[in-house]
Amino acid sequence: MISFITDQQNREPDILSQLVQKPLHLRTLEGMHLMTVHAPAGGWTHDTLTDLRFNEQIISEGVDAYLDDQWVGSTEV
Repeated sequence: MISFITDQQNREPDILSQLVQKPLHLRTLEGMHLMTVHAPAGGWTHDTLTDLRFNEQIISEGVDAYLDDQWVGSTEV
Protein backbone atom coordinates (compact mmCIF):
# COMPACT_ATOMS: atom_id res chain seq x y z
CA MET A 1 0.00 0.00 0.00
CA ILE A 2 1.20 3.49 -0.81
CA SER A 3 0.75 6.10 1.89
CA PHE A 4 0.06 9.54 0.41
CA ILE A 5 0.89 12.74 2.32
CA THR A 6 -1.60 14.86 0.39
CA ASP A 7 -4.22 15.22 3.09
CA GLN A 8 -4.23 18.64 4.71
CA GLN A 9 -4.69 18.91 8.46
CA ASN A 10 -4.70 21.95 10.71
CA ARG A 11 -2.31 24.53 9.25
CA GLU A 12 -0.32 22.21 7.03
CA PRO A 13 0.53 23.55 3.58
CA ASP A 14 -1.66 22.48 0.66
CA ILE A 15 0.74 20.64 -1.65
CA LEU A 16 -1.96 19.09 -3.83
CA SER A 17 -3.74 22.14 -5.28
CA GLN A 18 -0.90 22.97 -7.70
CA LEU A 19 -0.57 19.34 -8.80
CA VAL A 20 -4.14 18.15 -9.37
CA GLN A 21 -3.72 17.70 -13.14
CA LYS A 22 -0.15 16.34 -13.06
CA PRO A 23 0.57 12.69 -13.83
CA LEU A 24 1.34 10.31 -10.99
CA HIS A 25 4.70 8.59 -11.39
CA LEU A 26 5.67 5.49 -9.46
CA ARG A 27 9.39 4.89 -9.06
CA THR A 28 11.42 2.26 -7.29
CA LEU A 29 13.09 3.36 -4.09
CA GLU A 30 16.23 3.66 -6.18
CA GLY A 31 14.48 6.12 -8.53
CA MET A 32 13.78 3.86 -11.53
CA HIS A 33 10.50 4.64 -13.34
CA LEU A 34 7.84 1.92 -13.00
CA MET A 35 4.65 3.46 -14.32
CA THR A 36 2.67 6.63 -14.95
CA VAL A 37 -1.01 7.21 -14.16
CA HIS A 38 -2.66 10.24 -15.73
CA ALA A 39 -4.87 12.46 -13.60
CA PRO A 40 -8.59 11.74 -13.66
CA ALA A 41 -10.85 14.22 -15.46
CA GLY A 42 -11.62 16.15 -12.26
CA GLY A 43 -8.00 16.12 -11.10
CA TRP A 44 -6.43 14.35 -8.16
CA THR A 45 -7.80 14.56 -4.65
CA HIS A 46 -6.42 12.86 -1.59
CA ASP A 47 -9.25 10.33 -1.88
CA THR A 48 -8.65 9.53 -5.57
CA LEU A 49 -4.99 8.93 -4.79
CA THR A 50 -5.62 6.73 -1.76
CA ASP A 51 -8.31 4.77 -3.60
CA LEU A 52 -5.84 3.68 -6.30
CA ARG A 53 -5.02 -0.01 -6.26
CA PHE A 54 -1.81 -1.34 -7.73
CA ASN A 55 -0.63 -4.81 -8.53
CA GLU A 56 1.20 -6.09 -5.44
CA GLN A 57 4.08 -7.23 -7.62
CA ILE A 58 4.70 -3.61 -8.67
CA ILE A 59 4.84 -2.22 -5.14
CA SER A 60 6.15 -5.23 -3.22
CA GLU A 61 9.77 -4.04 -3.22
CA GLY A 62 8.82 -0.48 -2.29
CA VAL A 63 7.89 2.53 -4.38
CA ASP A 64 7.89 6.29 -4.15
CA ALA A 65 5.00 8.28 -5.65
CA TYR A 66 5.39 11.64 -7.37
CA LEU A 67 2.93 14.07 -8.90
CA ASP A 68 5.03 15.50 -11.68
CA ASP A 69 8.35 15.86 -9.79
CA GLN A 70 6.86 16.47 -6.33
CA TRP A 71 7.17 13.54 -3.92
CA VAL A 72 3.72 12.78 -2.48
CA GLY A 73 3.99 9.33 -0.95
CA SER A 74 5.68 6.00 -0.54
CA THR A 75 5.25 2.44 0.61
CA GLU A 76 7.87 3.32 3.20
CA VAL A 77 5.99 6.10 5.06
